[in-house]
Amino acid sequence: MCVFVLEHTCSMTDLYARVRQATDDILGMFHKGFSNPERELVRGSPENGYEKIPIYVYMIRREDHGTLNAT
Repeated sequence: MCVFVLEHTCSMTDLYARVRQATDDILGMFHKGFSNPERELVRGSPENGYEKIPIYVYMIRREDHGTLNAT
């Protein structure tokens, strides 16, 4: 016979070890805990993103020759 128990009795470590997908709430909690330099280490700076545009355009043109034709 199966019984539903609303209150969890397992430890948080055991509970989170079984979770396969993070929810928006969990990700938001981690994001709020990061300082700006820590966020930049994970995501990079806007300047770093702009530096990657030429490489990105090259890869798109290489895969699909009709895309992003030079004017």
